[in-house]
Amino acid sequence: MSVATKAAAFAAIGRIFIATFPSISSRWYFPLALIAIFSLFIGNLVAITQDNIKRMLAYSGIAHAGYILLGVLPGTTQGFTATLFYIAAYAVMNFGAFAVVTAIGAGGEQTADLSYWRGLFYRRPFLATVMTIFMLSLAGIPPTVGFFAKLFVFQALVTAQIWAPLVVAVIMTIVSFYYYLRVIVVMLAQPDGAVAEARLGFSTSTVLGAAAVVTVFLGLFPSVVLDWASHAASLHF
Repeated sequence: MSVATKAAAFAAIGRIFIATFPSISSRWYFPLALIAIFSLFIGNLVAITQDNIKRMLAYSGIAHAGYILLGVLPGTTQGFTATLFYIAAYAVMNFGAFAVVTAIGAGGEQTADLSYWRGLFYRRPFLATVMTIFMLSLAGIPPTVGFFAKLFVFQALVTAQIWAPLVVAVIMTIVSFYYYLRVIVVMLAQPDGAVAEARLGFSTSTVLGAAAVVTVFLGLFPSVVLDWASHAASLHF
């Protein structure tokens, strides 16, 4: 599911079931909570088994949809603000991660296998560096925008005293550390041998570099997006 589709879907949920019809929002709490928890479990537990980076990112996207949905559960401006912030953050870091995979994938489908990424820091340091930033952000590790994306969702759940989904989300976040950090560990490992690499174009390097900079910049200055998200959320409440 594309980021744009997710944004439209979750904005509709927040607008229709929370803002427009607050009297029925409680009826949707448990179904939405179950969907969010199910997404967290399935996305993370399947992603952790993948040795293909494309599939790993695809399944982890299911988990991120769960985090986004958690922000809707409180039915508050704070929660919807967290949802919008998460969508914006996910758009940047997920785009960057897939862009790196695409850049490396010019060598063929086998380049998506994790084994191909062994020693990438020695072979293609720029790609390995930006991929490390995106992996850290997707895992929710500071100082990246992904850290604040999860933090704001967790804070909204705490404020609303929604404990069970919060506990599941924290546990699944810890689980996700394994498969995201594994990519970094593999890239840092000594390469098995010389591998012919295609040269990275200037435009591709610029786009990847910009995405990485934005990922870190918004981690250091989250208010840049948070203010916009808060204003947008307030229009619906």
